[in-house]
Amino acid sequence: MRKITKYTITIASAISFIAISPAPSNAASWHYGTPKILRGTYQRTQYAGSGKYRFKFQTGVRMTPRTFTGFGLGDPFALNRVSYKQYGRYTYLIRGVEFMYSHKVNHVKIVATHYKLKYRTTYPYNDKHYSKVYYR
Repeated sequence: MRKITKYTITIASAISFIAISPAPSNAASWHYGTPKILRGTYQRTQYAGSGKYRFKFQTGVRMTPRTFTGFGLGDPFALNRVSYKQYGRYTYLIRGVEFMYSHKVNHVKIVATHYKLKYRTTYPYNDKHYSKVYYR
């Protein structure tokens, strides 16, 4: 009889804790635009060619309130209609439409502090490695 009462009290208390606990909030929802703290231009100098044909060029990332652009030697990777989701203290996921060629939705994962940034595309390409670090 004592075992049944112990089990009944345990189950009743567990159900009461579940019923009392608040509903989970949707803290990681999509927000329109880019985070204010990340807006600006991050870049680095790189070199191409060899010998007397060697030259330097700027490569980097530019974020405005509504766009994300990765630029370099070739064609830029540009997203507009951007929204973001914050994953951690320095990690963001940016979603936008690539408006120059494919017109498809792309996702970019960014790890950034106030003065440096690195990124990788996660959908549809799923890059395994982050880019080099860009500085403000």
